[in-house]
Amino acid sequence: MKKVLFVSYLSPVGSKFVNKTFEMAFKVADDVEPSVLLMKDSAIALNNECFTDLFREASRYSEKEVKIHALEEDVERKRTKLMEGLKVSLLSRKELPDLVRKFDFVVFV
Repeated sequence: MKKVLFVSYLSPVGSKFVNKTFEMAFKVADDVEPSVLLMKDSAIALNNECFTDLFREASRYSEKEVKIHALEEDVERKRTKLMEGLKVSLLSRKELPDLVRKFDFVVFV
């Protein structure tokens, strides 16, 4: 099965880009193995107040799990409080090239 990484990096929370990133990942979850990487301003979307509605809306497209990755520096810089029970892989910038190489396709949203 092909592995696809959807990357959201510039959009602030509440914009359609973060929402569309998750929506696309869940829509293709039956055909490929999707993952989401949130960078820069998009890391705020992992905040407790934001993520519940975002995830609930996007997850209606598929029952499969979508792996979520975020850059640790961006999460700390934005002072994001991760939602309890949310499985997020926090990465350093040095680990980013290795992560990207694991995927067949990378889509920047």
